[in-house]
Amino acid sequence: MKKPVVFYTLVLLVAALAWPCAVQAQATGQTRKMPRIGILSSLANDPEALVSRLSTSLRPLGWPSPTSVQVDVRVASGDFNRLSRFATQLVQLKPDVLLALWDSDVAALRAETRSIPIVMLFGVDPAGAGLVEKVEKLLRPSRNVTGVLVFSPEVASKELGLLKEAFPGAKRVGFVWNPAVTSSKYRRVAQRAADELDLTLVSVEVRKSTDFEQGMEALAAARIDSLFVDGLTLFSPEQRAGMIDFAARRHLPAIYVGSSLVDRGGLMSYNPSVPELWREGAGFVDAILRGKTPEDLPLREAPKFGLGINLKTAKALGLTIPPSLRRAAAYVSE
Repeated sequence: MKKPVVFYTLVLLVAALAWPCAVQAQATGQTRKMPRIGILSSLANDPEALVSRLSTSLRPLGWPSPTSVQVDVRVASGDFNRLSRFATQLVQLKPDVLLALWDSDVAALRAETRSIPIVMLFGVDPAGAGLVEKVEKLLRPSRNVTGVLVFSPEVASKELGLLKEAFPGAKRVGFVWNPAVTSSKYRRVAQRAADELDLTLVSVEVRKSTDFEQGMEALAAARIDSLFVDGLTLFSPEQRAGMIDFAARRHLPAIYVGSSLVDRGGLMSYNPSVPELWREGAGFVDAILRGKTPEDLPLREAPKFGLGINLKTAKALGLTIPPSLRRAAAYVSE
């Protein structure tokens, strides 16, 4: 019961911070209302962090502080049963624009509105989910959805290729992913890449936080020799630590989608830059607040992917990271 209290307190604080600007506008005869932004995330559990990331990304675009806009946040903390209710609540607030972190969040909001603009921050397969339009081979924004794409068929192939390059002896790769957030296309592409690399992909689905222990048991029974982990399956710091500890205890080379996992002891990560994605998303939000519509704003691919390597973990696993990987790495932890 504590999380809803934290959330509602945050919303009231943001509204309270916004109030002096509204009073000042009235005192100077201005009638322009303060812009309102709604944020929905199925996985996040820290609404204050989302507000901070957004305000930091909006500041260079002419929104100097959190008091420039009013922000309402709903976080489901991995409980997807709450998404529909939270989406309804946000739409009823009639914001100028909605920011949705994942495809599942976009879908929940779009079920409630086809008129309020929705900016997608981490689009995985929005066309497959019917959230945007695909014309021939091009993706185009729908009437009220646009944003950033973080997935292409090359990404899953690249991740498995990097794992194979670091650990040529890989044969059976445990693939841990969350179909509630990540497209089934991701699973198909990963399987195709595994086939091309002569790898057996052992798929383990973790749809909610309570599936994690069962997923670990399935991996333990599958006689895998390596891991490919989508960070969206790890709902809490405890589960992130548990996954890294699992890999260490079983001597499993692992690549993760989630750069912070390398700092925590994971061997490798390959993923887009989160600050860059927030800057891209803020650009869409800014354009909409200034009068553009989603149809005016073409979808953009994530601008930058980076490889991270933890050399201490590699040494513990008895791996020698090839010089080619070390040169390609955007981040190396000693």
